[in-house]
Amino acid sequence: MTPVQFAALLGRKEAEERMQNYRAGVIASTIANIFCKLKEPLQPLDFFDVSEKEQTPEEQLKIVELLNEAFEGRDLRKKKDGR
Repeated sequence: MTPVQFAALLGRKEAEERMQNYRAGVIASTIANIFCKLKEPLQPLDFFDVSEKEQTPEEQLKIVELLNEAFEGRDLRKKKDGR
């Protein structure tokens, strides 16, 4: 599979997940709107964090370090003191 094909496949997968989340949100908002008398009705996306905040390189590195530690991996980066 080429990188372009993989990117297209990943895009379709992400779109499918968004649709599934939206469907679940429709059910949740319908139930909430029936049983909870709110001033404004809830919307399907109110049940999901739809912000796609980019991770900083520092956040990504911290996640990799935590996963590496959790899976008892070794840090192969060179030490700052030259060892």
